[in-house]
Amino acid sequence: MRVKKINSLTKVNADCWNNLVQNKDPFVRHEFLLALEQSGSISAEKGWQSQHLLILDQQELIAAMPLYLKNHSRGEYVFDQQWADAYYQSGMEYYPKWLNAIPFTPCQGQRILIQDGQDISAIMQLCINTLQQDSEQNNISSLHCLFPDHAQIKQLPQEMLIRVGVQFQWFNKNYRDFDDYLQSFTSRQRKNIKKERRKVSEQGIQFQRLTGPEISEQQWQVFFRFYEMTYVKRGQSAYLNRAFFTQLAETMPEQILLILANND
Repeated sequence: MRVKKINSLTKVNADCWNNLVQNKDPFVRHEFLLALEQSGSISAEKGWQSQHLLILDQQELIAAMPLYLKNHSRGEYVFDQQWADAYYQSGMEYYPKWLNAIPFTPCQGQRILIQDGQDISAIMQLCINTLQQDSEQNNISSLHCLFPDHAQIKQLPQEMLIRVGVQFQWFNKNYRDFDDYLQSFTSRQRKNIKKERRKVSEQGIQFQRLTGPEISEQQWQVFFRFYEMTYVKRGQSAYLNRAFFTQLAETMPEQILLILANND
C-alpha cells in the first residue's frame, strides 16, 4: 500500500471514490466535496486547503481520507480556541492543523472511506504515520478527526485522544404514524404537542416537500435567502454560497429534500 496526497477532488475518479462510501452517506460523496471546492465555499485563501489522502494498492484505490490543512477553526462546529490559546501561551503555534472532517457539517459518518475487506486498523495507522511525518517536516501542530461514526471511533489508533460531545438527534423507531409516535410521551406531553400543532394549523401554514428535480429556481432563491439570513442577523457571512447549492442541484438531485412552509 502507498499513500498519495491530492489538492483537489478533480484528481480522483468520482466512481472510484464513491465506491468506498458506505450507508449512502451524502456528505462524503465525491459530488458533495467537489461542490465545496469548485464553488469556492472552501479554498486555501479561506483557510481550507484540500489535502485529501488516497490509499492505493498497486493502482487500485482502496481507501481515502477527506483532509484539509486549516489555519483557523471556523466552520467546524467544534470549538478548540482554548487549545489554540494554550499553545500560544506556551510559545507554540496551533495553526496550521490537519482536519479530517466534512466542512460545515456536524454530522457523524465515515472519516476514512475504506473498501470492504480491507484491514481498517492498518490503513488508519498508515494515514496517521504519513501525517505525523508531514507534521514534523512542516510544523503542523496536530490532527483532528471530527464526528467519526461509532465504528471508526473504535478503530482509531491509541495515540489519538477522544473528545466526547453531546448532540440531540431524533430517530424514527419504525413508528406506524404520528399517533403511534405520540404514544412514546406522557399524557401531558401529548396534550401539549397536539396544542402546539393545532396552533400551527390554525395559522394556515402549508408545508411542501420537494425533491431535487422538483425545486424551481425561485424556490432555490428563497431557500438561499433564508440560509444567508441565519448568519447575517448575527453579523456573519454564510459559509456556503449560492454556487454550491446550484452545483448540488445538478449533481446530487436525488439526495436533496427541501421543505417549504407557506402562509398564504
